[in-house]
Formats: sequence, C-alpha cells, structure tokens
Amino acid sequence: MSKRVHFAFCLFSLLLLLAFSIVSSTDVFERKRPSPIPPHSAFRPPFIDEGESVFCYIKYDSDSVAWFFTDFEAGDGLTVLFDPTECSADSLYPFKITNVHFYLWDAGNSIWPVEIGVNVVNVDTTTDTLNPGLIIPARFPTHSKTFLIPEDSAYDSETHSRPINLYLDTTFCMTDSFFLEIVYTGETNPPYPSLVMSDSTYDRPDTLENWLKFDGTYREWYDAWVITPGRVIFRVTGHPHTLDCNICWDWMSKTSKAKSGLPDFDQYQFGSDSVALCAPTSLANCLVWLNAIPTFADPDSLIRLLSFYFGTDPLANGGTLVDSIEIGLDSLFEDYSLNLYDTVLQNPRFADVSDYADTIPTTLLVGLWQRIDEVWYRIGGHYVSTAGICELHSWTAISDPAKDMAETGGKGRILPTHDPHPDDHILHNINGYVSHDVYVSDTLSLGPDTTLWRLKDYYDGSLPWSQFAGHNFQPEQQQRAHEYDSTKTLYAVVEYAIMIFEKPTLVTEEEMETLKTFELFQSFPNPFNNQTVIKYRLSKAIDVSLVIYNILGQKVRTLVRKEKQGGLVMVIWDGKDDRGRDLSSGIYFYQLHAGKFTQTRRMVLLK
Repeated sequence: MSKRVHFAFCLFSLLLLLAFSIVSSTDVFERKRPSPIPPHSAFRPPFIDEGESVFCYIKYDSDSVAWFFTDFEAGDGLTVLFDPTECSADSLYPFKITNVHFYLWDAGNSIWPVEIGVNVVNVDTTTDTLNPGLIIPARFPTHSKTFLIPEDSAYDSETHSRPINLYLDTTFCMTDSFFLEIVYTGETNPPYPSLVMSDSTYDRPDTLENWLKFDGTYREWYDAWVITPGRVIFRVTGHPHTLDCNICWDWMSKTSKAKSGLPDFDQYQFGSDSVALCAPTSLANCLVWLNAIPTFADPDSLIRLLSFYFGTDPLANGGTLVDSIEIGLDSLFEDYSLNLYDTVLQNPRFADVSDYADTIPTTLLVGLWQRIDEVWYRIGGHYVSTAGICELHSWTAISDPAKDMAETGGKGRILPTHDPHPDDHILHNINGYVSHDVYVSDTLSLGPDTTLWRLKDYYDGSLPWSQFAGHNFQPEQQQRAHEYDSTKTLYAVVEYAIMIFEKPTLVTEEEMETLKTFELFQSFPNPFNNQTVIKYRLSKAIDVSLVIYNILGQKVRTLVRKEKQGGLVMVIWDGKDDRGRDLSSGIYFYQLHAGKFTQTRRMVLLK
C-alpha cells in the first residue's frame, strides 16, 4: 500500500471514528421512568363543559390521569402533534387556537408558582436513512406565550379536578398540523410540578405524535421511557376557518375598557322596551372604547343615559333620529367635559369608513329595504357599530346589539371563547366579552341616482327583522315607508355613519419624532414578475425587521432583521420564500417594524 493511500485510509478512519464518537455522545440518554399517580387520585374527569361543541375540540388521549415524571428542568417539557382535521369541519384553515388544556401534578415537593411556556410549533418533516419521513418539532416556535400558574391549579381529584384551561388572548393561527408544546421556562424555581400522561393501555400513541423535550433535545416517545406511558394529556380548543387570522384586518384595538376591541353590548337587557335601544347601545360601544364615559356609568346605566340624551322612543313604532343623536352627543360631551366631537355621513361608502377602521369608533344606521311591485320601500332600520374592516376582501365586522351571528356558526370572531348566550343579555357587559359578526360589503342600487353600501347576507332569517319594522325612520325616509313583507327578500344598506373623533391635542415630542423618523414606501414595480424593490427611510439607527406575509397571514420571507442603519434603505425581493422556493402568484404584504413603529403595505406577484 502506497504512503498516499495509507494516509488517506487512516484519515478516513479517523474521521469516521470522530463522527461515531460525536453521534454516540449526542445519543447518550438515560431513559426516564415515569411514576404512577396513586389509584385513589386517578379518575376520568371531564375536560370540557356541555355546550362547547360549537368550537373545535381536539384530543387524542383517554381521560385517565395515570403517569407523571418529576425530574423536569428549565427548558424541558412535553410536545404533542395536533391535526385540526379531527374537527370534521368543511373548511379548516386558517385554524385559530383559543385555549389549551392540560394537568399539572404536585408530588408534594413542588415550588409554586411555576411559569410555563405555551409554544405552538410548525411541523418540520426531515428525511434521512435512519428515519425516513420523520416528523419532528421545529427548533423555533411559531407562537409563544408564558403563564404563571398558581398552586391552586395543581391537579387534585377532590378539590382541583378540573384541568388547567389557558386562554390565548393573542392570535395563534395555523394553516396546517402543528405541535403544541408545554415547557418550563426556568423563570421560577424547581422542583416543578409534573405534566401528566394518560394510561398506556389506551390507544398506544405513534412515536411521532408525542415527544419528550429533555436537555434541549426532542426524544421519541418510546425511546424516552423505561415504562412507556400513554399519550400526553394536552387538548386544544379553537375555531376552524377563522376570518380574523387574515392579515388584511384592521380591528379596533384593545383598550383598558375594551379588552377585546370594540365592545358588543346587548340591547335586550332591559326587558320589554329594549327593541328601540339599538342606537344608544351602539353608541355606548363607541364611548366605552374611547374610555370617554361618566365615572358612574356601567354599560347598562350608560345605555339608559344615552337613550335620555338621544330622546329615543321606546315604543314599538319608535327609534332614534340621527339629528337627535348629533344634538345628544354634543350635549353629553359638554356636560361631562369630554374632549370629543362627532361627524355624520349620509349614504357613506365602504371606503369612507374603511379608511378609519381601526382608529375611529363608528355607528352605522342600517336600513332594511324590500322591492315590492318593482318599487323600493324601506321597512325599518337598525343601528350597529363597526368593529373592524378587511378592505382587501370588502369584509365588515360589526358589534350588533340585536344578534350575535358568530356564536351560532356565522362568520366572525368570539372573544374570549364562550358558548352562545341566547338568554343571557348581560354577558357582553363584562369587559372583554364580544361577538363580532362579519358580512361582505357590496353595493345596491335603489335608483339611477342612489347607490348604497350594502351588507350582503345580513338577513338570513334567524332574527325576526319584522320587529324593526317602522323603526329609526329619518324624516326624509317616511315617504318610502312600507310594511314588512315576509315573502320578499330583505336588503340591508348603510344609510348613515356616525363617527366620533377625539379633538386634536398637541403632539408630543416623542410622537413627532416618530413621524419624522420612519417611512415605508410602496414597492416598485407593483404588480411585479420576478423582483420588486422595497424602500424605507430611517433617520436614526434602530432595530429593524422587514417581513413578507402571504394573504393568509403566514410569514414567507424575512428580508431584514435587527439591522441598525439610517437613511434611505432599498431591499430587493425576488418572489421567493425563506427556503429559496418560488412563490405562486397572488397578493402579499410587507411589514416594517422599527422600534415602536409598524407599517404594512400590499403588493401583487404575477407569474
């Protein structure tokens, strides 16, 4: 054997030995032994109350609480693969996760409280010669949120038999199967209570669906345990095909008095004379969002107060005049020193409201019209308030004082997750409980010179709209009045928009600096075929991220992250994702984050 060949052989052998030693060192893992939960504590508790079937509820384990393992350290946890197709819904994606459920077991020595991290992780498919088609959790989560769990949340069959139910008040939207991961953050002291597993005799899990995260590494289920427990007891509640997962939405933001965006008060909380209270109820939504209410006024007393200021007629043929609302608001603002003013638009366009969708609370008078004997007649009217706008798809979200369509399967969003409440008209008085219904906006022509903004499919037969017959007629509409005809289609058109503005105040130095410091420009060319240029301006050095999203709100490309520079910056996007794959034609959004500044613009890719 020549020296050159001998040297090459020795070098190859050395590298092979080194590689084997590295693999062996990373694969050294002492399998863990779970402990059984005492028989007197193991039972089959309910996870979910009756009536929540309106939401998607995913579980893969039995109800038996059987095993625990106490040696979890900071960063350790359990991970479960979830498949939303278990919901059996016709349209699943985007799927919005609203709640996660699990158990913690205290063996008697846990230190409380304990902080846990809820991570939702994209599925990553890795193929190699040892494990072809292996599905493993990705290294970085798609969504994360931390919770501090008090001692009284520990599982106990007698006093704390319910599982922990965590509400994700941030938007966790997924477009495929996902991993749900519960980990100990390390921000509280060990020893930690244990995450609980089910009985191994029930539906033994596939190793790819359950993982132990230990010492920074994911371990397949049957490779991790001396005695293999059953499935991890995690469960998920969510909404399939959720509209508010779409990045196009401009929602009314959360405020201290409106924790889920615009409030959604119910006009039927006062008994027999509630039919005519839609106007004061809708305006109450707006004022509470602005935190511009008298200190004594809770929702029901505020609605009563507004009905007094507006001169609302409680009779069956009554309602509220728009002129009366203007006069009443002016008096209210003056009497209570509220720094506000209102503007009324007659026959507004969708664009008139969408331009202020997330900043200006707006009440709409929706007229109910029918075409009878080839003539258009007005049957009645109903006030609602706008909760958000998706300009891209011409969607309008409303807080409707009379009906919560989203709670009975209609399009919309429900925050926080709660059951339909047909007989509980004060539930939405609780800060944060809302049901925002979504309708497509288009136009309806009532004559050669009259084209109005229409809420399509607003009438679906589920609400007896005849109760609004004769209501909320303005003086100029009386000549079009007609009785409701149940055999004719009912059309809902927006006749007035009442917008409430805060009076201008001096701009702070910090706000002025922000306005002068950052600017995101429209990409050029737009639409584009193979590449487009995105420009933004920074007048000072700051952490920056520039991210591309598709129409479902999925992040497809990160162009800039943590880049500190000033001046005009130009970035070229080639229409590819982070993996270098060509993206299909469609609408995309690019979003700039620079300190507290955020701006989003739209562009179109054409192949």
